[in-house]
Amino acid sequence: MKTTKTIFKYFALFVVFGIMSCGSDDDATGSGTPPGGGNGSGATATSITVASASTALTVGDSATFTVTDNLGNDVSSNAVLTINGVVITSPYVFNTVGTFVVTVTSGGLTTTITIVVTAAGSGGSGGASTRVFTTKILLSDHTGTWCGACPTAGAKVHAATAANANVFAIAYHNGDSMSNADATAVENAYSINEFPTVKINGKAGTWSWSNFPTAELNPFLSATQQTGLAINSTINGSNLDITVKVGFANITNTNLKLTVWLLEDGKIESQSNYYEPGGNPLASYEHNDIARKAYTAPMGDVIPVGSIVVDADYTKAFTGVAIPSGVDTSKLRILAFVTDSADKVLNVQASATGVNKDFD
Repeated sequence: MKTTKTIFKYFALFVVFGIMSCGSDDDATGSGTPPGGGNGSGATATSITVASASTALTVGDSATFTVTDNLGNDVSSNAVLTINGVVITSPYVFNTVGTFVVTVTSGGLTTTITIVVTAAGSGGSGGASTRVFTTKILLSDHTGTWCGACPTAGAKVHAATAANANVFAIAYHNGDSMSNADATAVENAYSINEFPTVKINGKAGTWSWSNFPTAELNPFLSATQQTGLAINSTINGSNLDITVKVGFANITNTNLKLTVWLLEDGKIESQSNYYEPGGNPLASYEHNDIARKAYTAPMGDVIPVGSIVVDADYTKAFTGVAIPSGVDTSKLRILAFVTDSADKVLNVQASATGVNKDFD
């Protein structure tokens, strides 16, 4: 009898604990987070969003980006933010006018946000810049002393620069004593396979060399420019110190490059000649605008995005750069120009060495 009571007692306890255990599981299932949802430990985020207090800013404003996943977690501290592939931090100061797509990545998930930045203006309320730059254009003459048709192109280029102070020229030589590796690099970048070829503002256009109509230059001269350049240089023996400044006014293109060349004028050398007066060859032909040396990469150095600021200047200094041997140092000029991502020249400036040429 005693044994029976004992068995019954243990059986009762077993039933009670079993009921309590089932109740506990039921409560967890009923009131807990369903698998795969909310902030449960088994949940996996499938998307992220990014927010900023404002997506319409003026130059100099900063934006703080908050990144949240679809589970409601703030993942800002783990997010990577980029603009055009360049990593930025949050908050980020926008110093340039333009439309910027900020790409955000976190945990293998990606989203974007677009920020529009306008000029602050004199009143700080988004007005236009008061800065004005003279529009200038560049004629790139691809030539060589062996090229019989090249004096015709050279004569037209010279006439254009003589008639208009806002037209500049650079002569890239091929296969003669004035050719060099820098000029060849440009020739290759432009895919030049015919001589003469005269390009207008880099890759923006090609001048019809058979008659070189001035009318083809007019659309380029009438364009409104958002950039300007200033040049200062000094000769120190066989070296040069050069400072080039690039100014900006309401520019929206932030993929820019600066190119700086040393030019030589007044070089006398025999020139093959088919069409111009004087016979063939022209024994005492004067070569001008000769591309002697690029002090940047031949196709330009990138201007840092953070340095492209409305109503401000980007400054690039070249200290103690060598003057190529065999040139006449009394006939040297510095040529500088800004190009966009398509290698089109936006504006250009030139100055004799030792002469300060300010913005105009």
